[in-house]
Amino acid sequence: MNLLKEEIKHISDEELLKMFSKKKDYTEEAFALILSEMKERNLTEKDLLDKANINNKKVNIKIPTNKTGLILKVVGVLYIVFGIIINSIHISQPYFEGLRTIDFFYSVSLSFVTGFILIGLGEIIQLLSEKS
Repeated sequence: MNLLKEEIKHISDEELLKMFSKKKDYTEEAFALILSEMKERNLTEKDLLDKANINNKKVNIKIPTNKTGLILKVVGVLYIVFGIIINSIHISQPYFEGLRTIDFFYSVSLSFVTGFILIGLGEIIQLLSEKS
Protein backbone atom coordinates (compact mmCIF):
# COMPACT_ATOMS: atom_id res chain seq x y z
CA MET A 1 0.00 0.00 0.00
CA ASN A 2 2.86 2.35 0.81
CA LEU A 3 4.45 1.52 -2.53
CA LEU A 4 1.23 2.47 -4.33
CA LYS A 5 1.03 5.69 -2.32
CA GLU A 6 4.60 6.60 -3.32
CA GLU A 7 3.87 5.88 -6.99
CA ILE A 8 0.74 8.02 -6.93
CA LYS A 9 2.76 10.94 -5.51
CA HIS A 10 4.99 10.91 -8.59
CA ILE A 11 2.13 10.83 -11.12
CA SER A 12 1.35 14.01 -13.04
CA ASP A 13 -1.88 15.91 -12.43
CA GLU A 14 -3.33 14.84 -15.77
CA GLU A 15 -2.68 11.16 -15.05
CA LEU A 16 -4.19 11.55 -11.60
CA LEU A 17 -7.31 13.10 -13.08
CA LYS A 18 -7.51 10.28 -15.64
CA MET A 19 -7.29 7.76 -12.82
CA PHE A 20 -10.04 9.62 -10.96
CA SER A 21 -12.30 9.53 -14.01
CA LYS A 22 -11.90 5.72 -14.23
CA LYS A 23 -13.16 4.98 -10.74
CA LYS A 24 -14.51 1.53 -11.63
CA ASP A 25 -11.05 0.29 -12.67
CA TYR A 26 -9.59 0.65 -9.14
CA THR A 27 -10.25 -0.92 -5.77
CA GLU A 28 -11.69 1.17 -2.94
CA GLU A 29 -8.31 1.45 -1.22
CA ALA A 30 -6.56 2.58 -4.38
CA PHE A 31 -9.31 5.07 -5.13
CA ALA A 32 -9.06 6.42 -1.57
CA LEU A 33 -5.34 7.01 -2.16
CA ILE A 34 -6.16 8.80 -5.41
CA LEU A 35 -8.67 11.03 -3.62
CA SER A 36 -6.24 11.86 -0.82
CA GLU A 37 -3.54 12.78 -3.34
CA MET A 38 -6.02 14.97 -5.23
CA LYS A 39 -6.86 16.77 -1.98
CA GLU A 40 -3.16 17.34 -1.28
CA ARG A 41 -2.70 18.84 -4.73
CA ASN A 42 -5.95 20.85 -4.51
CA LEU A 43 -7.42 19.15 -7.57
CA THR A 44 -11.19 18.94 -7.93
CA GLU A 45 -13.71 17.43 -10.32
CA LYS A 46 -13.91 20.85 -11.95
CA ASP A 47 -10.27 20.44 -13.00
CA LEU A 48 -11.21 17.15 -14.60
CA LEU A 49 -14.01 18.82 -16.55
CA ASP A 50 -11.72 21.68 -17.57
CA LYS A 51 -9.12 19.22 -18.89
CA ALA A 52 -11.83 17.34 -20.79
CA ASN A 53 -13.12 20.57 -22.32
CA ILE A 54 -9.62 21.56 -23.42
CA ASN A 55 -9.12 18.19 -25.10
CA ASN A 56 -12.52 18.31 -26.82
CA LYS A 57 -12.22 21.89 -28.00
CA LYS A 58 -12.33 22.13 -31.77
CA VAL A 59 -9.75 24.28 -33.46
CA ASN A 60 -10.59 25.78 -36.81
CA ILE A 61 -7.44 26.05 -38.85
CA LYS A 62 -7.75 27.45 -42.31
CA ILE A 63 -5.18 25.94 -44.62
CA PRO A 64 -4.32 28.30 -47.44
CA THR A 65 -4.43 26.60 -50.80
CA ASN A 66 -3.44 28.03 -54.10
CA LYS A 67 -5.36 26.50 -56.95
CA THR A 68 -2.86 27.68 -59.56
CA GLY A 69 0.00 25.81 -57.91
CA LEU A 70 -2.12 22.70 -57.47
CA ILE A 71 -3.23 22.78 -61.11
CA LEU A 72 0.35 23.13 -62.31
CA LYS A 73 1.45 20.15 -60.24
CA VAL A 74 -1.42 18.00 -61.53
CA VAL A 75 -0.70 19.01 -65.13
CA GLY A 76 2.98 18.16 -64.59
CA VAL A 77 2.16 14.67 -63.33
CA LEU A 78 -0.31 14.10 -66.17
CA TYR A 79 2.27 15.34 -68.68
CA ILE A 80 4.76 12.73 -67.43
CA VAL A 81 2.22 9.89 -67.43
CA PHE A 82 0.70 10.67 -70.82
CA GLY A 83 4.15 11.30 -72.29
CA ILE A 84 5.20 7.78 -71.36
CA ILE A 85 1.95 6.20 -72.58
CA ILE A 86 1.76 8.03 -75.89
CA ASN A 87 5.45 7.55 -76.64
CA SER A 88 5.29 3.84 -75.87
CA ILE A 89 2.38 3.52 -78.32
CA HIS A 90 4.32 5.61 -80.81
CA ILE A 91 7.42 3.39 -80.62
CA SER A 92 5.38 0.28 -81.33
CA GLN A 93 5.02 1.42 -84.96
CA PRO A 94 7.19 -0.96 -87.00
CA TYR A 95 8.97 1.38 -89.45
CA PHE A 96 12.34 3.13 -88.93
CA GLU A 97 12.99 1.24 -85.72
CA GLY A 98 16.39 2.72 -85.05
CA LEU A 99 15.09 6.25 -85.35
CA ARG A 100 12.02 5.36 -83.28
CA THR A 101 14.15 4.31 -80.31
CA ILE A 102 16.06 7.58 -80.35
CA ASP A 103 12.80 9.50 -80.83
CA PHE A 104 11.21 7.60 -77.92
CA PHE A 105 14.00 8.40 -75.46
CA TYR A 106 14.06 12.03 -76.58
CA SER A 107 10.27 12.39 -76.22
CA VAL A 108 10.09 10.61 -72.87
CA SER A 109 12.97 12.63 -71.45
CA LEU A 110 11.32 15.79 -72.76
CA SER A 111 8.03 14.85 -71.08
CA PHE A 112 9.87 14.12 -67.81
CA VAL A 113 11.72 17.43 -67.88
CA THR A 114 8.58 19.38 -68.74
CA GLY A 115 6.54 17.52 -66.12
CA PHE A 116 9.09 18.14 -63.38
CA ILE A 117 9.37 21.81 -64.35
CA LEU A 118 5.58 22.16 -64.05
CA ILE A 119 5.55 20.33 -60.71
CA GLY A 120 8.38 22.55 -59.44
CA LEU A 121 6.64 25.73 -60.56
CA GLY A 122 3.44 24.59 -58.87
CA GLU A 123 5.32 23.93 -55.65
CA ILE A 124 7.07 27.31 -55.80
CA ILE A 125 3.76 29.10 -56.36
CA GLN A 126 2.20 27.29 -53.41
CA LEU A 127 5.13 28.11 -51.13
CA LEU A 128 5.09 31.76 -52.14
CA SER A 129 1.35 32.04 -51.57
CA GLU A 130 1.68 30.50 -48.08
CA LYS A 131 4.29 33.06 -47.01
CA SER A 132 2.22 36.06 -48.04
